[in-house]
Amino acid sequence: TQEATQQIKEIIDQLVTASDQAVDVMDTSKKEADLSVNESNRAGEALAEISQAVASISEMNSVIATAATEQTSVVGEINSNIIAISQVGHQTTKGTCQTLKESEDVAHISGELDRTVNQFKV
Repeated sequence: TQEATQQIKEIIDQLVTASDQAVDVMDTSKKEADLSVNESNRAGEALAEISQAVASISEMNSVIATAATEQTSVVGEINSNIIAISQVGHQTTKGTCQTLKESEDVAHISGELDRTVNQFKV
C-alpha cells in the first residue's frame, strides 16, 4: 500500500512535470505565433506601401505619356507652321523677282519711249 502510494505519487509527479513541460511548450508556441502574426502584419503593411508606390508610379507614367503626346502634337503644329512660313517666303521671293523683272521691263519701255519722243522734237 505504501508502495502503491509511492508509485501513485511518482506517476503524479511525472504527470505534473509533463504538464509543466507542455505548458512551457505552449507558452513558447504562443510567443512564436504572436511574433509570426506581428511579422505578417508588418509584411502586409510593407506590401500595402509598395502597392501604393506602384500605383503612384503608374499614375506618373500616365501623366508623362499624356504630356509626351501633347508635345508631339505641338511639335507637329510648329512643323506645319514652319512649312507654311517657308512656303510664304518662297512665294514672296518669287513675287519679288517678278516685280523686279517687271520694273526692269517698265524701265526699258520708258527708255524706248523717251528715245521715241526725242525723235519727234525739232
